[in-house]
Amino acid sequence: MIPEIALKQQGYQPIMSIRTVTRMEDLPKLIGEKFMRIDRYLKDLGVENSGAPFVAYYNLDMAKLDVEIGFPVEDILPGEGEMCPGELPEGPWVTTLYEGPYEGMKVAYEAMMAWMAVNGWEVAGPYYEMYLNSPDEVKPEKLMTRIEVVVKKAEEESHGMFRND
Repeated sequence: MIPEIALKQQGYQPIMSIRTVTRMEDLPKLIGEKFMRIDRYLKDLGVENSGAPFVAYYNLDMAKLDVEIGFPVEDILPGEGEMCPGELPEGPWVTTLYEGPYEGMKVAYEAMMAWMAVNGWEVAGPYYEMYLNSPDEVKPEKLMTRIEVVVKKAEEESHGMFRND
């Protein structure tokens, strides 16, 4: 089943996150460790996260994945060690809701890329996966992941006398 894809306007959203480089095979364990560490830090501050935990992918190099692991929060908070305050990029994002095992998300990503091509958008920032539930709570086929990507209007090829070759 092809997921529903939409364009949204992302507003101001503070986050607390850890950015790191890892190998794909190490990612599941790393995500769990970093989520727990950030959650513990937020609890120590007496702060609740304000949304689903996320992983942002800044590249797709499976041997050296550049990822940011974090939570949305209500306000900018002080960082500590590898934990840094920040914000989600404001502006247009393409979004879809994927239901199923993490290994099957490729279909949703391909559908998003096709939708962007047809609708005149291109990738302008990281890909985000927001995890709405966890493998500890539900069976793999019931996992819910919001997949989002920062976008910009696609540049049309210029034609005519001002074309830069």
